[in-house]
Amino acid sequence: MKIILSLILITLFISCNSGNKTVDEKIMNNTILTNEEKNNEFMKLSTRQKEEIRIALNALLKRDNFDAFIIIREQNTNKFIQFAVNEGGLFFDLPSNQLNDNQLNIAKKILSPYQILFAVQKAYDPDDNTKIVGEFGGFSKKINNDLDQAIEIIEKIITQVFDVNGEINLVIDKN
Repeated sequence: MKIILSLILITLFISCNSGNKTVDEKIMNNTILTNEEKNNEFMKLSTRQKEEIRIALNALLKRDNFDAFIIIREQNTNKFIQFAVNEGGLFFDLPSNQLNDNQLNIAKKILSPYQILFAVQKAYDPDDNTKIVGEFGGFSKKINNDLDQAIEIIEKIITQVFDVNGEINLVIDKN
């Protein structure tokens, strides 16, 4: 009888103490986080990463060659976001060929409030610009010089679309 009573008390204690824990408590206790908790609390770009992106975007805006661009790549997933300068402002591009169907749908939801919509374009033969050789799609839009918005979009894509497991490792490539 004592054993049964002890088991009941242990069960009650565990159930009372396993209720709504904060994300910090779950991390400390090595408890599994839900995807929503990962995206909302755990998976963020660091202040250092945001500053590196800001510096790279500012430098891009100051370049005067027509083919200037940067690529922000997450090393764990090898997925990337591109920026170029177009008519004095930043031009955002997220190619869709690197995304699976689920990631594509998430990207559509995340980018639509910014009026960045998915579009498919025809690919032409470089030797015969009248011959269509395929299609390519993606999300592209001129976002002017709003670096805060650019960084916000980058963070949402990396943390919610790219399915990063663990630490976010960014590489910024410039031409």
